[in-house]
Amino acid sequence: MHKVQIDVVFASIFLKQVAGLPVSWEDVKDTDPLLYESCKQILEMDADLVDTDALGLTFVHEFEEVGTLKSIDLCLGGADIAVTSKNRLSYVELLVKHQFVTGIEKQTKCFKQGFSDLFVGGSVNQFLQALQPNEFDLLLFGKDRNICVDDWKSCTEYHGYSNSDCHITWFWEVCKFSCF
Repeated sequence: MHKVQIDVVFASIFLKQVAGLPVSWEDVKDTDPLLYESCKQILEMDADLVDTDALGLTFVHEFEEVGTLKSIDLCLGGADIAVTSKNRLSYVELLVKHQFVTGIEKQTKCFKQGFSDLFVGGSVNQFLQALQPNEFDLLLFGKDRNICVDDWKSCTEYHGYSNSDCHITWFWEVCKFSCF
């Protein structure tokens, strides 16, 4: 809109969700290094120290939203469950799941639906599960980002559309304008 190109790189944790793959706490390493290190410290902490309630943690996630401190139970009765050496992995996994899966579930579902509309007769899950995150980036951006839009346009097949449809015309205008 303002003639500014924005490079978008999808986090691997997001791609896993779109592909329908399970997400683990280790998947946040690149997306949120601070959370990753905190989770790692909780998991590596001396069991006796954790069991003395040195962390003071319960199965609750506290966060700030529009200047207000909010909290949400990570599981049923989470406020009454102390994090111990036996359940700390569950705590970490539920925390990551809440922040990176449950919290954006609606948006992820909409993105996945829109992305799957690009596939004719194929499954977006099968396609994405076969790709590594760096391969997905290559697919989106290309190796050197030197894409010949005219060549791309001449090799494009339209299923249920024609090259004169307004959405198709707009797409190619955006591609030409972006100059990849």
